Amino acid sequence: MKRFYIIITLVSFVVFSFLILRTYEKEIFGFNQISSKEYDGNNVEIKRDKYNLRNFEWSGIFPLYGGFISDPHFLYSEPVDVKEYLSSVFHDKSVRYQLIDVNPFFNNKTSENILAMEIEGFPYEYRLRVPEDSYLSTLQHDEPMSVFLYNEDTLYFVLQYGFSEGEFLIYEVGSPFAEDKELNYELIDIRESRIPESLDFPLSQDQIDKLITHTYSSFYQLYTQYLNPDYAKNQVEAQKDSRIHLPVYYGANLNINRNEMKSIRNEEFNLRVQNRYEFITSRQNVEITNSPDYEKITIKSLHSNYYDFSFLGDSFESSEFSIRNETKLVLIDHDYRDRLLSYIDQYKKLRKNETKTTSYFTEKTPFKVEIITQFNDEMTIDRSVLSALIFPNAFPQTRKSMNSTEYALPNNAFEHLFILDFNDGYSLKLSYTEVQKLEDYLREIK
Repeated sequence: MKRFYIIITLVSFVVFSFLILRTYEKEIFGFNQISSKEYDGNNVEIKRDKYNLRNFEWSGIFPLYGGFISDPHFLYSEPVDVKEYLSSVFHDKSVRYQLIDVNPFFNNKTSENILAMEIEGFPYEYRLRVPEDSYLSTLQHDEPMSVFLYNEDTLYFVLQYGFSEGEFLIYEVGSPFAEDKELNYELIDIRESRIPESLDFPLSQDQIDKLITHTYSSFYQLYTQYLNPDYAKNQVEAQKDSRIHLPVYYGANLNINRNEMKSIRNEEFNLRVQNRYEFITSRQNVEITNSPDYEKITIKSLHSNYYDFSFLGDSFESSEFSIRNETKLVLIDHDYRDRLLSYIDQYKKLRKNETKTTSYFTEKTPFKVEIITQFNDEMTIDRSVLSALIFPNAFPQTRKSMNSTEYALPNNAFEHLFILDFNDGYSLKLSYTEVQKLEDYLREIK
């Protein structure tokens, strides 16, 4: 019994000592801080007091491997220079911002989401409040999932909320900017909410461009479907100054759950419904026009959207489908015209050399296009990426490409097709004659 009391006393002493050390750690061990610049010298600097006992948490499998998580620790996005973009707000001062999460692995009251601003070399912290009972990770993106909008001298920091592309947190940042502050949020859902008064102001062209060209498509949708719901309509109704018609092969995927369709075959093209196989192929005329007001080239085609089936037979030919006839319009910005011409030039050289392999024309910077889908009075718009490749010949009827798409081609298809794949479930295939006509048209555009 005596030994038991001794053990209880020792354990109590150890626990009490630990609690005392934890409570008065700063007074006992002195003052020390950790800077975000110790992680990366290019970071906007924020500092936090160092603790050894406040968050006593192990990373890994205790005690086999891992270690105690540092308190504090930081995760961060890359800093973004916004001097030029926000020059009217900050009067040409040098400005950078960065999203930094403090103690994200603890996910407790010591965790913070910080909008770190560096103005003329001096750092300031804007602590971002987030919805209750949720933790917002803003981490580890080359470009933050955020954007600044501004109206006169007021900034609005727009941050994508969680993993939903339709939800955003809006933070109003008023002057003075050169001070630490805590920011409250307004949560919007572009699929449900009305435009809040804070964002109900006309955007300058540089703000529109920032949203339209943002790395993350959610900000493109924020503008085209929410802040300017007439965007797609205006593109369609824009005045056109020239047009051509090209006969091309049009190919598309079935827009049906592939788990339900996996046993279906298309005998004409010897295809099964899996991966990204094309099933719909037709010869049709597409219209190509130029809009000088918006500086965009539009490719217009008809699309049969196989969105459901009413009877599932043994093959594509013996099955019955629900079909919605839509119009697809691909918008190509004039800035990409020279790149498309360079792809055509590569295609012509490979064709001349009688290449026997499928070749992709790729670059590090994506070739971004906008795609409008029209059905009756409905109109939707989204952003996609164009992939261009040369398809050496039509035999055998199908060839697998590097992106797992198998392009369906009829027996009488031309050799050395130039394929424009819009990564939206369909593609256009041009013969050499059509490629020449497209090239001539692109070179005539001013």
